[in-house]
Amino acid sequence: MARAARLWGAAETLAQTNGTPLHGDIEVPLYAHIITSCRDASPILFAAAAEDGRRMSVEDACGYALEAG
Repeated sequence: MARAARLWGAAETLAQTNGTPLHGDIEVPLYAHIITSCRDASPILFAAAAEDGRRMSVEDACGYALEAG
């Protein structure tokens, strides 16, 4: 869950920085369901990990996304 939250936080920041979403319209309901499930399971852990992701540089976020999880 923490990994998903970090990646979500990083994706939010990248989307805001670039001015475009990082996902297509088809994936939005799936992403929303997964993120809602993770957030509901442990809101404090999710929020903290998402904030960590928001602080990642683009290079760090890409490297983290490519790591085996």
